[in-house]
Amino acid sequence: MQKNNVVIINPKSINVMKAVCNAVMLDIVDIVIFGNKDIIKSLCEELNFNSNLLNIIECNNEKEILSKFDNYKNNFIIDGVILDDIKNIKIKSCLRSKTICHVVDFGVFKNSVYLIDRFNKIKIVGEMLHELNIYDIKVGVVYNDPNCKNEILTGNIRFIDMDEIMSCEYKIILFESQELKEQFINKVEQLTLPRVAEIKKASNMYVFDAFGKQFKNIFFELVFISKLTTLNSKINAKTS
Repeated sequence: MQKNNVVIINPKSINVMKAVCNAVMLDIVDIVIFGNKDIIKSLCEELNFNSNLLNIIECNNEKEILSKFDNYKNNFIIDGVILDDIKNIKIKSCLRSKTICHVVDFGVFKNSVYLIDRFNKIKIVGEMLHELNIYDIKVGVVYNDPNCKNEILTGNIRFIDMDEIMSCEYKIILFESQELKEQFINKVEQLTLPRVAEIKKASNMYVFDAFGKQFKNIFFELVFISKLTTLNSKINAKTS
């Protein structure tokens, strides 16, 4: 079965390389890395991983990364891009990514919720859930007003409070404001198990900024890309 194609740009952190190496060992996506071979090999040595198993396109600086990445995306289909330590604004601007939603996962898509702070994005998230084979979607709406609790808006949409999000009964969570959404994300990131990903879209590819993130969240981003259109039974929950 053909796997989704992921580009890793300028990996310099041990957490990014740990996620990449795990994804390669589990064979969940095809990975191409643009970056400095010496840095990548050094990180692989720390992880006791054979760097010869990686498809690395040698780039000595960010200008070279931009040039080679532009050439690559003109010739190959890219399903996802993971950025590590990138300072070049042109690299980020060439992706022109916009945030769709955040995903909080409690067990590699067995229990996931999709967090949205703007109502007009619900259609896009609904299409994404369809790609992931997730149906019968219940929607929860989080407001500051406690009097809204359990009020029914339509048959599958209800007002809920923060604590009900973790029940995973509601697949899509709409927030009254971005601030409310950030409050919840900050809360779950203090916990051990949940993984959080910010889903961005640029034309036909998903984009993730991995800089400064924990391994479990970076690996979850790779899992997310692998799940889109290419369901893979090799995924497991070894990301805590």
